[in-house]
Amino acid sequence: MKSPSVNDNNANLVDGSDEITKQDIINLATLKNIILIDKNYATNHITIRKKKIMTSYEIEINDIDGKKHQLIFELKTYKK
Repeated sequence: MKSPSVNDNNANLVDGSDEITKQDIINLATLKNIILIDKNYATNHITIRKKKIMTSYEIEINDIDGKKHQLIFELKTYKK
């Protein structure tokens, strides 16, 4: 899953992978009805830990008010 890259759109990845972007995370958090007070701050404070090689990501988003949102996403990618 890739969003269009605008400036430095890659998240802080623990394992060095760049398969998911900050904008992807913000979009998925919005779909999960997670309210972020300051999206720009939250975008700069995202940590992604890849749990499994291809499918599972553990996400931590820190908001400006000190709240931490932790999410686990199972993403499936298909090769063309």
